[in-house]
Amino acid sequence: MKFQEFYGLKQRLFYNHKTSTSNMVKKIIMENSFKPVFEEDLLYKAEIFLETDHILAGIIAFREIDLLVKALCYKERIKVKSKSGRGRGYPRFHDYLEKLTIKHYISKDKSSQIEEWWRQLRNPLMHDPVFPESLSKEEVSRIINEIKILKKDNPI
Repeated sequence: MKFQEFYGLKQRLFYNHKTSTSNMVKKIIMENSFKPVFEEDLLYKAEIFLETDHILAGIIAFREIDLLVKALCYKERIKVKSKSGRGRGYPRFHDYLEKLTIKHYISKDKSSQIEEWWRQLRNPLMHDPVFPESLSKEEVSRIINEIKILKKDNPI
């Protein structure tokens, strides 16, 4: 059993126990509280972690950008090929973002902003053991809010 499945199982067991043993008001509150968690809304999870662990919130937010950009390409049937020629020839995040910009699904300004985040924040966050301490909670909060706007403007 994978960790994610186990963690999801623990959440589900807790939810089932609380909803079966609580009064109706508590049951409704529990259902509303767990709904975004069960629906796998990454931005919701990032916001939860923002106050306690903004580094983890940043990692989750960048995962959401990655998934959103790729999902937009798949939704619009935009074929993306790797330009780098490295590895097995899988397209990189930048290849997807470039195609969306060329096809005018994302503006050049927004694309440049995402590229800047990716290069200056995401890559060091994921690969540099010293960098995360310099990433501020305010930066992560701003990125989460910008992703919300991007998702609102480009529904999947």
